[in-house]
Amino acid sequence: MNMRYRSVLFLSYSSGFQVWDCNNLVSVSEVLNLSAPWGYVSFAAALPPLDTDDAQLSSLWPLIGVIIQGQSMILIYSLRTHEVVKQLPFHNVSSFASSKLFTVISTANPPTLFTFFLRHH
Repeated sequence: MNMRYRSVLFLSYSSGFQVWDCNNLVSVSEVLNLSAPWGYVSFAAALPPLDTDDAQLSSLWPLIGVIIQGQSMILIYSLRTHEVVKQLPFHNVSSFASSKLFTVISTANPPTLFTFFLRHH
């Protein structure tokens, strides 16, 4: 998979979120402005590509994980198809961090960290 790494800024607001490409600070550009019907976006971050032979999964990348305030789930949003491709239920989810090797999901009440190790081919 040919990847380009970019510096991006996520901004959330009461009815959606924006993604800005900040790789060149002289020419910052908007990548996505999504009026989300789901509610207030409390957290969003890019998800790294998985090292997989699954063509269907690879075809959805690049992906963004989105947490909606008051909902107990993480939405996986595809920038390629512009749709939510997966919903992951977690009670009181507050944030997550992800790499090619693992994902850590944090919940607020009770305060818990869930770690998922990703298997590669």
